[in-house]
Amino acid sequence: MTEPGSSGSGLYLNNGHYLVGQLYGGDGTSCTDTGTDTYGRFDVAYRAGLYRFLGGTPTGGGGSGSTGGSSPPPPTFTPALNYTALWWNPLESGWGLSINQHSSALFAAWYAYGVGGTPTWLVMPGGRWTSTTSITGDLFATSGPPSSQPYNASQVASTKVGSATISFPAADRAVLSYTVNGVSGTKAIQKQSFGIADATPVASYGDLWWNSSESGWGLSIAQQYRTLFSVLYTYGPYGGPIWYVMPGGSWSGTTYSGPLYRTSSAPGSFYGSAFNPAAVSASAVGTMSIAFSGTGSATLTYSVDGQVFTKPIAREPF
Repeated sequence: MTEPGSSGSGLYLNNGHYLVGQLYGGDGTSCTDTGTDTYGRFDVAYRAGLYRFLGGTPTGGGGSGSTGGSSPPPPTFTPALNYTALWWNPLESGWGLSINQHSSALFAAWYAYGVGGTPTWLVMPGGRWTSTTSITGDLFATSGPPSSQPYNASQVASTKVGSATISFPAADRAVLSYTVNGVSGTKAIQKQSFGIADATPVASYGDLWWNSSESGWGLSIAQQYRTLFSVLYTYGPYGGPIWYVMPGGSWSGTTYSGPLYRTSSAPGSFYGSAFNPAAVSASAVGTMSIAFSGTGSATLTYSVDGQVFTKPIAREPF
């Protein structure tokens, strides 16, 4: 039994290693009385808010609620650093990985190529930190409404195609290990340097941006000094995934504008073959401008092959 004042004390599995509950209340008043103690499930309390104080995430370390001697969920860690940046391999120019991190939550968009050499993209919208410098998550391929039609979020379909692990041996170095449709590989990546040193004050716009009513596409903005490197991942004329890049531009007030490019590569397996940067070609398809109204919202206007799109966007919460 428990003495008054014991509320909050832990309930452990009988091997003594895993906390599964905490004392909520009871009618026992001393060690000699008989009565009932009531315990709350720790996984429920964890997801409801304790994770904020324990350095985890709402899902990491949550568990399924089964406590009858079952194995506990693996531990989750707090990342050592914020790894938000545009990442690439300078020996394989032509593809990249944008990482946006909010606290422990990490969203990665991988800009790659299909077997025909056309640009395609995969996303890892979250994951579990298996150490303070390594995260593992599922990879998804997405298709959506054709760009020639009004956007319809109900046409977005996401399919799990594999998984990835991103390990950070240093603040500006990483290793991307992946399996995509049964093909496994490893790529060394590093933070990409693109900004021109400029001490002129400017607000911070680097983040993942979206339109909440058109879930399924996004704009990743990487910022160094006053230079914005923006990658738009969306859908092409037939609904397949495609990405466009605006690697720089110029400011006019709070509007940033520049040329928009589409890249292509040689046909073949991107995930299972050595990448040949000499086979990458880039063509200008139009322009893009981002008119910022404050630091949390903007109007995105871009043209692709003569078709013009205008969409309100905001920072994506995740």
